[in-house]
Amino acid sequence: MRRLVKYDSENDILTIECTCGNILEEDLSSIEEIKIHEHFNEYENLMFQCSNCNLIIGLNTNIPVSEYEEIEYEETVMRFNEINDRKIMRDLLWNKRADLKNMDRTAYNQEKIEYLERWNKTKEENPTRADIARIEF
Repeated sequence: MRRLVKYDSENDILTIECTCGNILEEDLSSIEEIKIHEHFNEYENLMFQCSNCNLIIGLNTNIPVSEYEEIEYEETVMRFNEINDRKIMRDLLWNKRADLKNMDRTAYNQEKIEYLERWNKTKEENPTRADIARIEF
């Protein structure tokens, strides 16, 4: 299973460990920004090829950009490697996506925290049928 090792934003190097164990150090300086596919309204995935086994490694760039949007899933569903991969991808996205480059990441995350707190409070006050069913079982 491949994993992201680190993203060095200062040198614009992404380090990936391939499933074969080979370490790839990908220079991302030629990527000014991650492009959006207007037709699909999604960002282009990043693709790399392992020089050892020729495996094509695709990295999804359409993940939530706030650290707080997936907390519920991180605690219950995601493996540690997936959580780590997403953290590294978020660091990369904040440097490479045009819509994020000039934003204040801390302020954005704070807005997300406040929104999620309001949403959770509303959900507690007005649970859906699915929420009620989970509570009863």
